[in-house]
Amino acid sequence: MTARDLLALGISYAYILFVLGFAEALRARLKYSPDFTRKVIHVSVGSWIVPTFFLFDSALAALIPPLSFVFLNSLALKKGWFRSMKIQSEGDWGTVYLPLSFVFLIALTWNTPYRFATAVGLLMLAWGDASAALAGR
Repeated sequence: MTARDLLALGISYAYILFVLGFAEALRARLKYSPDFTRKVIHVSVGSWIVPTFFLFDSALAALIPPLSFVFLNSLALKKGWFRSMKIQSEGDWGTVYLPLSFVFLIALTWNTPYRFATAVGLLMLAWGDASAALAGR
């Protein structure tokens, strides 16, 4: 792992923690619904795929943040942590599926010419899901 990868890891975790804190502030202080704040997190974290490709040298290092959030989000769902990501229906694992798709797409396309198509795919997933909520369930 290069020094650049270590810096990228720090930036990635700082960004994600900022997004979680911002969403929690929206929920707690401004009384936005958990459904809204969950979409804020979904779009913000899903959009992180673009800087990921520019910040990291190694695919293995780039996999660390999304893999850690697959496990953390799974645990959070079971334990009821992160009210800003709370869902209304039981069994909705979207907060786990997004970082999991991040993992698979990075692993499959990091060293291929399709790398940036991956970014477009994940952006469509993140933004499309949030936009669909505006149109209805």
